[in-house]
Parts: sequence; C-alpha cells; structure tokens
Amino acid sequence: MFSELTSKEKKELRLNSGVKIKSLNAGKLASIGMKEGYIITKINNEPITSVEQLTSKLNDNNRGVLIEFVTPSGKKDYRGLGL
Repeated sequence: MFSELTSKEKKELRLNSGVKIKSLNAGKLASIGMKEGYIITKINNEPITSVEQLTSKLNDNNRGVLIEFVTPSGKKDYRGLGL
C-alpha cells in the first residue's frame, strides 16, 4: 500500500521525507481524494519518514488528522481526515 521514497525521488521532487501511496483500496484515504502516486510528507505538521511511522500516525490517532502531500507532478496540497 505504501513505500518509502528513493533518494532519486526525493531529489527530483525536492523533498526531505515522505511516503508514497503505491496502491489504494476503497477506504478513508480514497474517500478524501487521495490517489496512487501521491506522496504523504506530513501528518499534523510532523514530517513522515517511514511507512511504519505513517501507519502508526493513521492508526493511533482517534481524532482527525491533517495530511500534507505532494502529487506526482510536484504540487503540494492538503487534506483533512476525520478518523
């Protein structure tokens, strides 16, 4: 479902951290318009550096989260997710 960014991807998109959405099934992320190829860079303004950290933040948070992400074209965007 998710993969960590390669050094090449980080360099091309000018990112220090992030986790890429590899595949997405119907669910909370899809319901807010997230798509395959998007790179989640922050959750609640905290940089995401690993798949484990991302899943922990999504699963352990019983409140809503603010997701900062970058599209494959390099556009930054935000989505709110009420968990």
